[in-house]
This record gives sequence, C-alpha cells and structure tokens, in this order.
Amino acid sequence: MNTNEIASPRFTPGSVPVAEQVKIYYSADINAAGGIDAFMKQIGSDQPKSLPALTFSVEEWDQMLDFIH
Repeated sequence: MNTNEIASPRFTPGSVPVAEQVKIYYSADINAAGGIDAFMKQIGSDQPKSLPALTFSVEEWDQMLDFIH
C-alpha cells in the first residue's frame, strides 16, 4: 500500500454501495514504475479502450428530446 493512501471501508453503511473504489495514483507511483509509459503499462492503461456503441431509434430520440423540452 502506498504510504499516501488512506485505508477506508469500500462503502459507508446505509449508503449506496459502489462497484469499484476509485484508485488514486501519486507521482511517486509513476517514478517507481520508471516513468509514465511504464506506469500506464503496469496498471493496464497502455492500450486504447473501445467505447460501447450506443444506438437509438427515431422514436427513442423523440422521447428523449420531448423529456428535455
């Protein structure tokens, strides 16, 4: 565990649980990995992520636009 991290529960009782806690990285983590390129590879963020395809029918678009007007 990084000395800058604070150990805390993954959720507060009575709250809405989250799927995954946000990870916070520090410059010391990047330096320890040997630079930003090595760090990105180490955490698995060196490859582009594909975005999900979102498609809506004309009726769905009309319904969404009616909702905001």
